[in-house]
Amino acid sequence: MRLNLGCGFSRVEGYVNVDSWAGCSPDVVCDLENEVWPFEDSSAEYVFFDHSLEHMGETTKQFFHIMKELYRVCAPGAEIAINVPHPLNRLYTNDPTHVRPIYPETLGMFSQDINRRQIEAGLKNSKLGLQTETDFEILSIEYVPDGRLPKMSDVELEDKLLAENNVVAEIRFRLRTVKSNGLHRS
Repeated sequence: MRLNLGCGFSRVEGYVNVDSWAGCSPDVVCDLENEVWPFEDSSAEYVFFDHSLEHMGETTKQFFHIMKELYRVCAPGAEIAINVPHPLNRLYTNDPTHVRPIYPETLGMFSQDINRRQIEAGLKNSKLGLQTETDFEILSIEYVPDGRLPKMSDVELEDKLLAENNVVAEIRFRLRTVKSNGLHRS
């Protein structure tokens, strides 16, 4: 099964399109922040959040619920694509419905491998993968520059991002679910 979560009016053919608002005619109406998702354990092979995750999980409890349900419904090795506006871009800050900034470090907290390495290093970061019993491996992170900027190298982009806002318009994450069926990181 392929899920398009928080689909809004952007339905994707071949996916189960899910949203909390019936007015956008999703295949399934579900409040992903507060309800148990109506899908079997380990039933999703691919999950897509396209500019939707930043609209969910205003409270820590709600965000943990989303991550736990996502983990529950994902099959071992399931791929998850998450596209969000960069939190330091006007595309994020202008929309009052954006309630959860998503950074690489945010999603990295749900990796038990990263959690264990941080413990060994004595770092004080939250170990959310261990705490919530979820485990997501970050496969890739892509920064999409703001279209108003001149072309620049990845190094120049990262340097500029450290010093200025409105540099990156979008962050695209690719994750994989790590479950105890013997799936190990390669």
